[in-house]
Amino acid sequence: MVCRLGGRVKMGLCKKTLTIGMATLLFAAPVYAATPMGVTNPDNSLMMDLTKHGKKAKKQKQEAPKVVTPKQEEVKVNQVAPSVIGGTAPVMVENAGAVEQAGPRDERLAPYIGKRITKQLVSGNSVVPTDVILAAVQTKPGMEFTEDGLGEDLAAIYATGWFYDLAPEFTAVPEGVQVTYHVMENPVYEKVNISGSTVVDKTKAEGFFGGLEKGQIANLQEINKCVQKLQEEYRSNGYILARINDVHMGQDGTLNIKVNEGNVEGFKVKGNKKCKDHVITREMRLKVGKPFNAKEARRSMQRIYNLGFFEDVNIKLNPGKEPNAVEVEIAVVEQNTGVFGIGAGYSNADGFIGMVTIGDKNFRGSGDSVSLRWEFGGEDNKNFDFSYSKPWIDKKETRMTLNLYKTTNEYADYDENASEIARYDRNRKGQELTFSRKSGHSEYISNYVTLKNRKDSYMGPAEDYENSDNQY
Repeated sequence: MVCRLGGRVKMGLCKKTLTIGMATLLFAAPVYAATPMGVTNPDNSLMMDLTKHGKKAKKQKQEAPKVVTPKQEEVKVNQVAPSVIGGTAPVMVENAGAVEQAGPRDERLAPYIGKRITKQLVSGNSVVPTDVILAAVQTKPGMEFTEDGLGEDLAAIYATGWFYDLAPEFTAVPEGVQVTYHVMENPVYEKVNISGSTVVDKTKAEGFFGGLEKGQIANLQEINKCVQKLQEEYRSNGYILARINDVHMGQDGTLNIKVNEGNVEGFKVKGNKKCKDHVITREMRLKVGKPFNAKEARRSMQRIYNLGFFEDVNIKLNPGKEPNAVEVEIAVVEQNTGVFGIGAGYSNADGFIGMVTIGDKNFRGSGDSVSLRWEFGGEDNKNFDFSYSKPWIDKKETRMTLNLYKTTNEYADYDENASEIARYDRNRKGQELTFSRKSGHSEYISNYVTLKNRKDSYMGPAEDYENSDNQY
């Protein structure tokens, strides 16, 4: 009696495109189907659900026996990995760790369970030596045939990375059972093509796959290592949402890598009552339609907080409409931005004097800053200083500041020994207009130009200096 397990397609279809899921690169679970060679019968297929190793898996294990696969290297990308060549039914894969095959035991294996394995054969391999394949399996001729042992052996053969489909066949003989592993080797690798990458240079990205040998059949384990290197390049540069979501090889030997970089779909502001949304979002280093970057997100939070309008700033990522895209939610807690001060005094010389200061560093929620300082009283104490600043007059973050002032203050003169020799009352009256812009090399450096129209006049010696011997 001969029993073959594993759905297969006709050999003439073996040149179809090979699709490689990220998790499949480490482990591709066999799917049992008692069908003749070359016929696919999904109705008789036994689907194996692979779940994370944990409490959930342990509970399932108590409910039904499973074929347990050996632990595999951790995969950093969550993936659903269908194997579409060879008629194998899709296998749902969560990111690696220890994985288990769930499902009831196959009754079709019952006639062979407990029998002694008399011989192990391999068919379908043209490049990978048979000895290499059989060396990977744990059970050997002379050992008892078990379902657990079969699952471990199939997983071990897949783990070599040389095959994309595998179907075991069992032949009952008087001495026990003979096992034949029908394998389908991966296509021959010729070149790599990476699409969807905008932040990693194409030449640099392709360089991560330089270790693959051209003209040799592809090894899924080696491809997976290269993919992880590319993934780590994104992560180390702050692109934590970037995913390698499609890896497949065409008939011409081209390894096609598709990257989803995790773009920003938009911004949402919460908690602001006075400050307008655009005042907050214009400080974001992240851009709509560009990949999300954790480093730029942190810098954006700092910029918003440094405005001085908020007590607290937080950023949250919400799922976007497109796969792997996000909406950036900015939550703020506003604080008082207005300033008002008043002071008064009296002296025999000047009589009653006073001072008033009023301003707002977030004027009407626009992000503009305005302030006025007025001093009055006394014979010549009529000073004022008005300032208005607009931080964004264009998209290049050009700041404009206007100053109007009229002040009288003391001015000291010094000799070459830095000794004070004179002190005057100086009156300054004028206007200033300043434009500044961040340097193209660093946002921490600004270049500015100031236009001044000012008139200085000296009112004579300062008080208590009129008859001083130090004057002049």
